[in-house]
Amino acid sequence: MVLFIVVHSLRAQRLFQYFILHPDTAVQNYDTAYVDPLLNSFTVRLYGNYKDVTLNLFNDNGNNTTLRASQFLRYGAGIGYRYVIINYAYGIDPFRISSDGNMRHFNLQMNVFGRRFLYDLRYQFFRGFQSNIGYLPDITVESAGGSLRYNFNHKKYSFKNTFDQTQWQKRSSGSPIAGIDFNYTKLSGDSSLHLATLNNDLHHFHENFNIRAGIGYSYTAVFNTHWYFTACLTLYAEGRFPGSTINFSGNPPINFELVPEPRIGVGYNSKKHCIGFQGMWFYNAADLSELNQYRFNYQNLKLIYAYRFGFDVYHTHE
Repeated sequence: MVLFIVVHSLRAQRLFQYFILHPDTAVQNYDTAYVDPLLNSFTVRLYGNYKDVTLNLFNDNGNNTTLRASQFLRYGAGIGYRYVIINYAYGIDPFRISSDGNMRHFNLQMNVFGRRFLYDLRYQFFRGFQSNIGYLPDITVESAGGSLRYNFNHKKYSFKNTFDQTQWQKRSSGSPIAGIDFNYTKLSGDSSLHLATLNNDLHHFHENFNIRAGIGYSYTAVFNTHWYFTACLTLYAEGRFPGSTINFSGNPPINFELVPEPRIGVGYNSKKHCIGFQGMWFYNAADLSELNQYRFNYQNLKLIYAYRFGFDVYHTHE
């Protein structure tokens, strides 16, 4: 019993040293001439976040309507250590303040930028949309999905420099990326769908599954060690599979499309300070019926200041 406790205590100490205190083994995973992983630094972040959500409805008769669910303006703070970041944000939504009280919005996302793998998980719910024809209270969009991508040049290239500010890219570098993405979307609206599309062949709801496989490239240009510009583009081959068939007279079509997903970032980074701007754009599309299609668009812009503090047990230069 005593031996069991001692052995597990030693293992716990090694894990504690590896993940919390002692980065000698972990730092070997990086080329520190290119990336300073800041393994023993805590990062405190302050940020402003703007999110824009729109729904485009269009059909083969030439009718095109843009509905806006929300324009979120949020102010937040967070703290990060290595791969764990916790944020809290307070939001202001002009549409919620000025529009009908029936509008309901819920937007939950998790973005993890690991050394090798990049993970995204998301769940979004929007009820009530504004348009040029008025307020449409019964249109609802519910969406859930995620993605997994791989960073091939993980020793010399860090996504965390630009997108979560817990590492420092000191030299210009880039990496090919490859991955998959999946998404489920449900659109419902009763009479508002007829009004928005000016077409009466739609029933009250539609479901769609989007599955994507893609490749891309991300590059960060670094100037004078500290200033950086990042451009990332993933090009997905997407298959769209209708989950409901009531809007179609025959078998619903399975469509394929090339879908770009861009991300950018620009700013200043060092061992102690980081200030940056980042943006990402995402959309998915589907057929509502033989005549009608929609596109759900999501835009996320963020301005961030980060300050780092902690203990450094290996030597790096600014």
